[in-house]
Amino acid sequence: MKVKGKRIIKDDEAAEFANSIRGQYIISQALVYGIEKLKRYEDKDSPMYSAINSEPSNRSDMEYLLEAFPLYQIHEREMWYPNIVKDKK
Repeated sequence: MKVKGKRIIKDDEAAEFANSIRGQYIISQALVYGIEKLKRYEDKDSPMYSAINSEPSNRSDMEYLLEAFPLYQIHEREMWYPNIVKDKK
């Protein structure tokens, strides 16, 4: 494994998969679910609230990455809100 701004992906096949549409969709899905979970830890009204487990900076970084990997959000929006997506085209 390489560190400090260099490539840290240990497996070439995994790197190739991450660069595929399917891989980017899976990364996007993981980001969406991770963001949702971290938001629950931050929400004081949530039964999952935890000052120890909340990671606002991690959530913020995940939201930034989600802008680069938006496939899951696009898919979900089209599945659940098809009229909104069509109106914006």
